Amino acid sequence: MRLIAMTLVALITAHSAPANAYKIHPSLAIHEAMTALAENCLESYQGAEPYDCSGYYPEHLEYFANLDFSNPVYNLSVASRWSDDPQRMNRGLGYLRFGLVFIGCRSRVDNHPGLDDSGLLCNSHFGRLQFLHAMASVGGETTEQTAALMLQWTGFTYGLASGEIDHQQNYCRYFEGRGDALAAAMWRPDFRYCGDRTDGPAPDQWTLGTPFLLRCASLVSPCQETVWDAGRREVRVTAMGALLHMVQDSFSQSHVARGDLTSPRYEARIRCLPAERFYNFNGEDGRGQDGHSAADQLPQYDTESCNAAIRTVDDPITASARLLWMLDQGHSSEQAVAYVRAHVLGLPPSSETAR
Repeated sequence: MRLIAMTLVALITAHSAPANAYKIHPSLAIHEAMTALAENCLESYQGAEPYDCSGYYPEHLEYFANLDFSNPVYNLSVASRWSDDPQRMNRGLGYLRFGLVFIGCRSRVDNHPGLDDSGLLCNSHFGRLQFLHAMASVGGETTEQTAALMLQWTGFTYGLASGEIDHQQNYCRYFEGRGDALAAAMWRPDFRYCGDRTDGPAPDQWTLGTPFLLRCASLVSPCQETVWDAGRREVRVTAMGALLHMVQDSFSQSHVARGDLTSPRYEARIRCLPAERFYNFNGEDGRGQDGHSAADQLPQYDTESCNAAIRTVDDPITASARLLWMLDQGHSSEQAVAYVRAHVLGLPPSSETAR
């Protein structure tokens, strides 16, 4: 009976856990839908830079959010879910593993805050990697600090997607050399997977691609890692999916306050206004408080602030399409960072760059 009860808890948790913005779970694939619509919009511009994809709201978004994305043509759409399920547990018996891990995430992160100890899933939802979801990672983090992490993540993921950053580089040496806020979140001097320890699960030595390649869909077996040419392709697609996920999450009002802070706090509405405040999963603005779930629904489109003729901040589908266009055109990671800074976060230009 105890095992049955635990199994039921795991299943319920896996399907109800607040795994991302817009209440994304297997029955409502909004990240996948936004990414697929961004690809459609990009294709419709026939090589030109897509400047307005607003015609896809709201009917197309609702329709696509209920599609089956198992067809390989939707590989990038599936990759845009990575930040919610970074170890790819949400399939088969992996649902049980996801649930059993998730219900212990808060205590795991509290007791073992390092990424290598608490794991990608827990750390990205309750720990120092909450910027993957466009959220403040620790209590007291300023808007500027969260934005800086998001821009550094933009440069890193776009660089991996474009091949500008070699995914086969040693993970520890790379982040030790960066010495910035992203490195502090992703690495520590005694990181478990630097190749000089044998007390952790395989792989013992991470490359930059490892976090994007893990598959933990088995209930009991160790995680597997995609390798060789398949691994190279998967890193590039998954890294781009992770970037699009963060961009799209930043338009959920349960993650980011955009524009007037006195307006309704949590509302399922896309507003094309500058980011004013990033909420934190664990703090006073944590999920489940003040009607947070109200914003995690299929979002409406604010036609006033998102008017293409006057806006400076793009809507999430347009922003996703423009980043994909930049990738296709061979733009640099610095250019991608500048775009996200100005047209996703709505921040003024900076002389600093994010790698």
